[in-house]
Amino acid sequence: MASSEVASEIDRSATSEVAEARPTDREAVDTSLRTVSTNASHPGADGLVTADVSLDIPSNGTFYFRRTTEIRTAPVMDIKPTFVFSSGDHVIYDKVLKRDNHQWISYVSYNGTRRYVDLGVVVESLAKPRGDMDIESYDNGDFSVVISNVSDQNGVVGVSVPIWSERNGQDDIIWYNATRLNNRNYKVNVGLSDHKNERGFYNVHLYFVETNGKLVGVGGTTHTVPAKVEETHITTGHSLPDSGTYTFKERSIIKAEPSVVSPELAYYDAGMSVNYDIVVTADGHTWLSYVSRGGNRRYIAIDGKATAVAHQQAQA
Repeated sequence: MASSEVASEIDRSATSEVAEARPTDREAVDTSLRTVSTNASHPGADGLVTADVSLDIPSNGTFYFRRTTEIRTAPVMDIKPTFVFSSGDHVIYDKVLKRDNHQWISYVSYNGTRRYVDLGVVVESLAKPRGDMDIESYDNGDFSVVISNVSDQNGVVGVSVPIWSERNGQDDIIWYNATRLNNRNYKVNVGLSDHKNERGFYNVHLYFVETNGKLVGVGGTTHTVPAKVEETHITTGHSLPDSGTYTFKERSIIKAEPSVVSPELAYYDAGMSVNYDIVVTADGHTWLSYVSRGGNRRYIAIDGKATAVAHQQAQA
């Protein structure tokens, strides 16, 4: 833009617009009341002017500038500023808008060209939807999901909880509609029979149906259904007492669950012994079980994996 136009534009701000503004001082916006970062930059310095939130100003009126402010021909930050308003200048604007993550006021210059004034980066203070999920497990493997602290500023008309087991992808996925409880929590009851009786790792996700009908993802968690355990007194053809001491003849793996896919935690070498208190069958294998020094129950597969010499616990 020619320097003469710049001069004319600023002159208008300082002369004719002042005259127009005085009768409508009640519509003027005092920018000193606005929250702007103390390290806000000005043209010629690095950085951006940043407002904590968008300014709450009338849709039209008079704006008084308390800092050097850039002006553009469109509400786009990539466009080079054509000129600036300085501290003490003011302008009569007729539009307020948000574009390019900035807030702008707009006016028509003396020559009929629309201008846009950048008021700073807008930091939206919208609270994200949230909800806490807790899992309640039952002895038969079924479980419940309880959703509490439900919050969404757009309103919640429904809570959906898609659940599926890790095995075979999402072939057993079910979208549950949570039931609202009297305490404003929500609950979903999950039966393994509805998920092909799969045990192991489950995915649990949470969605809100907002009042506008939009489905919004909130979060997710996981749950592990333990492998089915059946107690027995007979294993691998050997008659074993309910508890006793086993001495291993070869290296045997220790696991946190009686499951083939359970990670290996440690092992017993040949010649080592362990005091057990339960013998179980699970996942197609027979396991002896004991409680570790840390208070955690451990399992060791013994069918085809180890030969044990059993003694009564008291004798040991």
